[in-house]
Amino acid sequence: PELDDIGEQLFGVLGGDPHTLDESASRRLSAVYGTEIRLMPAQVMMMYQRRFDPHRRRLMISETLGASSRRFAVVYQLALAAYGSELKGMVEAVRAPDVESGRLDKSFWRYFFMAAMVMPYGRFLEAAESNAYDIELLRAPFEASYEQAAQRLTTLSRPGRRGVPYFLMRIDSAGNVSKRSAAG
Repeated sequence: PELDDIGEQLFGVLGGDPHTLDESASRRLSAVYGTEIRLMPAQVMMMYQRRFDPHRRRLMISETLGASSRRFAVVYQLALAAYGSELKGMVEAVRAPDVESGRLDKSFWRYFFMAAMVMPYGRFLEAAESNAYDIELLRAPFEASYEQAAQRLTTLSRPGRRGVPYFLMRIDSAGNVSKRSAAG
């Protein structure tokens, strides 16, 4: 709930309009944190989709990313810049049993926070309920991808204000499970 609250708060600071969120986040990264955002050719980025150079204060985003993924990359960097220490504290409080679990926890918390900024809990839950949880109708007002909206549906479990409990599983063409997420 703390991440959802912070995400909703930052969404408001950025203007509260999902259609201008990426521009607002980009301006805030530049003005407050001195971070430049550059769209880079796939040949330069190679295996990376996003990469932050802390020495040059430059966020590089691959041109291969779609619009919703580019927005998530910018918001991800803003989340780290604005609330990195809070996120770190939450991860450390969990006390993962090993290094790899700690990395997964860290990644999960960051992506959860990003989703809370791009699709704020209250607005997203209201939209889900008014659209009968139709993901195509739900993703459009938040300019999110189908997968991003589906993933957010699995996080609607705030006590006293729960959504329908969803389970998400991404499976590649060979049958390998590459992502799992469950409500509650």
